[in-house]
Amino acid sequence: MPSRRSLIQATGSGLAAAAFAPLASRARQATPMTTPVPASPESAAPQTTALIVSSTNDPLRVAGSDGMDHLEYDLIVTNTYPEPVTIALVEVLGADGQLLQQLEGDALAEITQPILGFGPTKEIPGSSVVGVVMDVVVARDEAIDLLDHRITYRLPADSQFASIIGSLVIEGPLLTVDPRQAVSIASPLHGPGWLTFNGCGNPPSLHRSIRLPIDGRAYSKPETFAIDWIQMVDGRPFTGDGARNEQWYCHGAEVTSATAGTVVEVSNGMPDQTPNTAPANLHQPVDFGENHVTVQMEDGVWAFYGHLIADSIKVKVGDSVVAGQVLGLLGNSGNSTAPHLHFGLLDGPDPLANNSLPMVFDSYMLMGAIDEATGGDRAGSRWVSSGDCGDAAPGTGHIAA
Repeated sequence: MPSRRSLIQATGSGLAAAAFAPLASRARQATPMTTPVPASPESAAPQTTALIVSSTNDPLRVAGSDGMDHLEYDLIVTNTYPEPVTIALVEVLGADGQLLQQLEGDALAEITQPILGFGPTKEIPGSSVVGVVMDVVVARDEAIDLLDHRITYRLPADSQFASIIGSLVIEGPLLTVDPRQAVSIASPLHGPGWLTFNGCGNPPSLHRSIRLPIDGRAYSKPETFAIDWIQMVDGRPFTGDGARNEQWYCHGAEVTSATAGTVVEVSNGMPDQTPNTAPANLHQPVDFGENHVTVQMEDGVWAFYGHLIADSIKVKVGDSVVAGQVLGLLGNSGNSTAPHLHFGLLDGPDPLANNSLPMVFDSYMLMGAIDEATGGDRAGSRWVSSGDCGDAAPGTGHIAA
């Protein structure tokens, strides 16, 4: 299925926010299930397995415009054996053993990716690790506090190690759903025609696929709910051939604070990149988000505004800001191949080492979708997050105003 992008317009005081719908078409990728499944009894003794399964984070709850809640996290699957292994089936269970979701075949392969790369992949190479992008859909009024898993896998038919494997079924991991509520914010951009790239949860998108090892202990998920904003006019993001930054309609747009808070970091001075070419001058982690402003909104929540024009930043560290205050101008600096604003909320000030948080925008009007393969409009079929990348952000394949 072709990937699609979201387009929305910031209205009045409100939201101009959209985010890629997590995961390609729900009907194709993941089928919510309601049939109760009895929980497997505890094994009398430990059993050898080829795989070790963990998660990047406790599931984050996202309220979608489809009237459903979406629970977002990644499974990390390590193949400890030198032979390839195929994940045949992933079942997601409620605390009572009820089957909430079942993934297999192409739907499972589409959301299974190299740990630092893109999928799809049906097979885990020997002695390697993959991530499985999970989007568990549950009823809005359904109290889901725990998610359990049952993973079934296959060894090669001619496996030399089959005799040492005690079980081809893994029970777990058991995860507690994160109780945090999404943070409500205003739009950082204003006006019509804002197209969202790499937004909320779509597994082919760059943001949803990033998993970075931190301190040798865990993976960060710094961009799950982050949005890349580009402005469209008459169905195009630029005039001419788009080879110059000034040809892009969004270049130089005012970026405003999405909330009140305190500026904790300002990085400035990197010139814009040349559109449609590989980024230059990326020598250290901080360079990837240049030029940027980070605002601490409240305890445990930071807002990141990246790729601003050099010397356009209007604030300094220690400044108090209010929602709607101009921070700088949208540019093409840092790890960027075209003018856009990279915006997201984090649980810490570092845009690579900390984790993305869901957000709720004030308002938006959903208009439709753009089919990336053809460049044409298309009716959206994926859920739009109503704000958490959820409760107020259009999802992949949606246009809003």
